[in-house]
Amino acid sequence: MKLRLIPIPSLCILICFATVFVVCARQNLPRDAQAWYNKGMALDSLGRHDEALKAYEEAIRLEPDFAEAWYKKSRALEVLGREHEALETRERAIQLNSDFGVDWNSKGEEDAVLGRYEEALQAYEKAIQLDPNDPVAWGNKGRALGQLGRYYVALVAFERAIQLDPNDPVAWGNKGRALGQLGRYY
Repeated sequence: MKLRLIPIPSLCILICFATVFVVCARQNLPRDAQAWYNKGMALDSLGRHDEALKAYEEAIRLEPDFAEAWYKKSRALEVLGREHEALETRERAIQLNSDFGVDWNSKGEEDAVLGRYEEALQAYEKAIQLDPNDPVAWGNKGRALGQLGRYYVALVAFERAIQLDPNDPVAWGNKGRALGQLGRYY
């Protein structure tokens, strides 16, 4: 049997979350959704996404309106390559907490992966509505617009992303591609 070493920082994180989980269990709180959520986060940080997914599902079983657990479940599903399930789960998280911009941005990313660019665009616009200074949401909006052939509006989105984060090489590259599509090679 080969011994697998765990890096010290990861081991410390696991020990901390495990301790919280055990303390909650000893206080007759094994049905505590927050404890299961914390366990899922610890497992996620260790790259054990299958186990994290089960912990998030248990948190949701105990507290069906736990928006953060739905969100983390969707991220675990995404990492595991289960995009359709991730999107459905993300939509449930958004239903529970529609003012969470990260959820809208992530939903847009999942829609884009599935080739649903109009839906992705709507999600990015909602994320921007909630946080107009999010350069990632602006860049994602530009990419969705580019996929839809709307290069001029995509260019405007990329320019806003660059204005918010002038050191983002991806935004600059995307702006260059949009300019190229518009025939502006100067």
